[in-house]
Amino acid sequence: MHTPEVPLRVTQVVCSDRFFGIERYVVTLARGLAEHGCNVTVIGGPPTRMRRELDGAPVSWYPASGAAAALGQLLRLGRADVIHAHMTHAELAAVLARPVTQARVVVTRHFAARRGSAPGGRLAAMVIRRSVDLQVASSEYVAARVDGASVVVAPGVSTSPPRAKPARAPAVLVLQRLEPAKDTATALRAWAASGLGEGGWTLEVVGDGSDQASLAGLASQLGIESSCRFRGATENVDAWLAQASILLASAPEEPFGLSVLEAMAEGLAIVATGSAGHLETVGRCRGAALFPPGDAEQAAGLLRELAADEARRVTYGCALQTLARDEFTVEREVNEILAAYRSVLAFEGPVAWRSAG
Repeated sequence: MHTPEVPLRVTQVVCSDRFFGIERYVVTLARGLAEHGCNVTVIGGPPTRMRRELDGAPVSWYPASGAAAALGQLLRLGRADVIHAHMTHAELAAVLARPVTQARVVVTRHFAARRGSAPGGRLAAMVIRRSVDLQVASSEYVAARVDGASVVVAPGVSTSPPRAKPARAPAVLVLQRLEPAKDTATALRAWAASGLGEGGWTLEVVGDGSDQASLAGLASQLGIESSCRFRGATENVDAWLAQASILLASAPEEPFGLSVLEAMAEGLAIVATGSAGHLETVGRCRGAALFPPGDAEQAAGLLRELAADEARRVTYGCALQTLARDEFTVEREVNEILAAYRSVLAFEGPVAWRSAG
């Protein structure tokens, strides 16, 4: 059992080779835990990007692009107090390595779905469910839809002092993976219906994915090629958040929406679907600009209203920023995660958790 006299040994595991919201979550949490005196190791993520994101932090990093590689790293590293895994492959590696690590296994559920959509996945899910000590959900929406009880700990965002920014451009930003779940097609239709392109505004689509070609075709069909720009993936999210005037978030079933939270922290006006995880972030702001999932016409109307009223955009963005900086800090997230770690370490057997509410 861990004693408070020595640093808590925490290993974060994610089996991936791309850098998206989950990897950002892992990096932010790892840095925060290290700042609180934990001995932190991260396994997995794209090597070049992870090294850059963790540069300067007292965090050890090791590569692993799959469950077998992650298991090998865990077995090589040996004992830990907590193995904190993200997504099924990492969860499986964590529970299989437990005879060697002797660690409590904590998992964060990032998606609003049960484990195991294929036969092999269902078998892995059975093994994981029997072995996990604590399950964290990134939102109430996720907690209500995953298998097993969870404690809800929302992600946090950097709360560095506000800095001077250049004047915002007349641009609407779509910042998300171009995958079916994000419903970027509704964003394009909303843009076309808004007519803002004819007034000198642009739609900046930042991200890539399997829908990219079909979305380019849709832009052509809608006649918005001259004002809709596909920028591809970027590592410089902050620059886009500083330049744009409005963020448009179209995902109908967003589990949480880390990009939305980052936009809130930057004081950016947001138009988002009034559903799922968005209701727990931007939706908590009085007067939030929300539209029903898939309703391009209503989204277009909200875009027009905000584009026509700079004072409202600024006021709305400041309210969102205050909400993010008051309630979605990294400090709050790390303190809640540490409290969960300490609670689970205090018991000899698995701990039953219920969803916060």
